Amino acid sequence: MKKKFDYKRLYAFLFVFVSYVMATIVGLFIYQYFRDIGYGPLLAIFLADVGMTIFIYMISLFVNNASMYDPYWSVIPLLYGLLYMFGYGDYSLAVIFINCVIAVWSLRLTGNWMYTFKTIKKQDWRYDYLKEKSGVFYPLVNFFGIHLVPTLFVFAALIPILMVFINQASFSPLMIVGAMISLFGVGLELVSDIQMQKFRNANKNRGEIIRVGLWKYSRHPNYLGEIMFWWGLFTMAIVVLPTMWYLVFGPIAMTLMFLIISIPMAENRLSKIKPGFADYRNETRMLLPLPKK
Repeated sequence: MKKKFDYKRLYAFLFVFVSYVMATIVGLFIYQYFRDIGYGPLLAIFLADVGMTIFIYMISLFVNNASMYDPYWSVIPLLYGLLYMFGYGDYSLAVIFINCVIAVWSLRLTGNWMYTFKTIKKQDWRYDYLKEKSGVFYPLVNFFGIHLVPTLFVFAALIPILMVFINQASFSPLMIVGAMISLFGVGLELVSDIQMQKFRNANKNRGEIIRVGLWKYSRHPNYLGEIMFWWGLFTMAIVVLPTMWYLVFGPIAMTLMFLIISIPMAENRLSKIKPGFADYRNETRMLLPLPKK
């Protein structure tokens, strides 16, 4: 029997798409306004970033779903790279090279979101968890913890790349090293996501724990790939702007976010819904996909 086309899912996609187009227009207006009154490009980009985050936050309140923010993570880095390239007419090899690396990451992450996205009514379990734990303080947690803070983390991790653009640094063959780190991380994410989806499709029992592929040796190979991507971007920047080594706070902050927030939250949930998770945690490394003695 032919599967009926899911129009509700299509309409939900269109709603998210239109919302992000509108957010982009808001961001471009804010960016241009502050550039016109004399603000530097980095500060203008930052203010536009915050403005777009607030806009998406307002949309999330309208639909009562904080997951409206989920695609933001994957589209903003590429948006800023393209904004600079086309806005300033800078088609140098360094700019194109960096944007290509970011585009691969962005397409993979956005594609994964599209594959798992079902309806605009379903909110990510992490936000439900925060809502339950924060109680009356959830509006503050929603704005700052779910929306603004992740935006600040991503912006901090993007500063090294933005400085490469702003300083019009020339391409260096050493940037290939950083690109390889980033792309290897993207590959880890892609493979681990595919393995996880196959496992979920084949095992309807929520209590089952994936112990195949990368997940056999690492509890969070997807997070490892994400961390590698951001460190790869920093590497690409630092080889052409070595005096700006202090911008390392960006990838460090991103790494700590996964180690201190994302991974503990995920493992706390898994320990409650998967009976054998304690054994899995003892027998498997947290990040590196290597056998644990």
